[in-house]
Amino acid sequence: MKKMKLVNALKVKNRIAGEVTRLSGIIKRENSKVIGSTSAVDMKAVSDEYKDSIEKLINIKAAIAKANADIYEKIDRMSEYKSLIKFYIELDTKDGRYRISGDYGKDSYVEEYKAFYKQEDIDRMVKDLRLKIEALQDEIDEFNAVKFIEIEL
Repeated sequence: MKKMKLVNALKVKNRIAGEVTRLSGIIKRENSKVIGSTSAVDMKAVSDEYKDSIEKLINIKAAIAKANADIYEKIDRMSEYKSLIKFYIELDTKDGRYRISGDYGKDSYVEEYKAFYKQEDIDRMVKDLRLKIEALQDEIDEFNAVKFIEIEL
């Protein structure tokens, strides 16, 4: 077992995930070869390393998930706030009269729209949510900097 700060465990997780991606790319590229051709890699060794890296990734993700139990609400809240920002930004805020061009030679016409949320409302709500996300991220970063976990790598 190896003891490390959560912030460092997250970096290790990202490094292992990158290694898994790299190894899976090698396996995909080298898996099927023309008979008689040679491969520059030892597929057995790469395959074994790939499986070992997957096990390490599972172990570190499980340890991180257990450690994050204390702050899961903050992590989840931050995720939902990000989803809410995306929703608001994509919301149609047309309000007032708009000239619509006619299709296939038809005359243009005017439609009037009424938006519940105006663009100013969206801008204000997104700004407020971003400030909340920043505050939550600061709290999560502080937690990650002091929380220790044990990982079997």
